[in-house]
Amino acid sequence: MSLLSVTRLKLKSPRYLPAFLINTERIAREIRTSEGFLQGQLMGTFNLSMWTMTLWNSEATLKKFYLSGTHQKIMGKLSEWSSEAASVHMEVNNHQLLIWNDVIAEICRTGYFATLQEPSLDHRNRIIQKPNLILKTIFLSPKNK
Repeated sequence: MSLLSVTRLKLKSPRYLPAFLINTERIAREIRTSEGFLQGQLMGTFNLSMWTMTLWNSEATLKKFYLSGTHQKIMGKLSEWSSEAASVHMEVNNHQLLIWNDVIAEICRTGYFATLQEPSLDHRNRIIQKPNLILKTIFLSPKNK
């Protein structure tokens, strides 16, 4: 059994994109070297929606990662930079990532929707649009493999 963590946020403005991308690269480097990380994927779309999907060997290793390093520091900017932000953790029986569209219903149904300064109407109504016009997808694997 593995733990799949999926997050999705939508930046309020392109002005936040440079800082977001710099910090995302730092976080990706930290993920790759984190104990318990199995694999992952990052995706960005032209409408400034950013997605992460990471697979971990346990909830404890996931929590150790997200409560430390750059990820912990950047979480303080979430409300300022985002008009939508949601996440979900799901147990999966194999060590495989899911298809993006397959996790959207689960985020809407059981996910955590962050408290934001200026939430969009979709965020307030727990609606997540399917990813479209994908700008870039990055696959992550542990650095030690």
